[in-house]
Amino acid sequence: MKTVFFIISTLLLMGVSTLAAQNTPQTVIIRMWESVTMSQIITTKPDGKVDRTPLQKGGHYHKYYNEKSIENNSLLFQSEINKWKKEGFKIDGVTHSVYGDNFFTIIIMSKDEKE
Repeated sequence: MKTVFFIISTLLLMGVSTLAAQNTPQTVIIRMWESVTMSQIITTKPDGKVDRTPLQKGGHYHKYYNEKSIENNSLLFQSEINKWKKEGFKIDGVTHSVYGDNFFTIIIMSKDEKE
């Protein structure tokens, strides 16, 4: 009887330790919004806080096209992506959409973290 109790107790403890070791996903969403009126990078962090980084006017879709603005905006976007990659996040998906004069590029990144 003691043996059965010991085996059941051991199995229960193993199950609890397995639950405790499960990973909690962390997700970051980076949006680059380019518009004639306003362009910005909007980053939603794993804790739910949002950062906004204004972009220079004259980007790809601006009526006053400016190559230097495009380069600078691309560098800002790249910098934001690299910042999260250095923290261990991996890119899960990328999408690009157009709605009128608004152009959206969205990158979803995640990593698993032990609780």
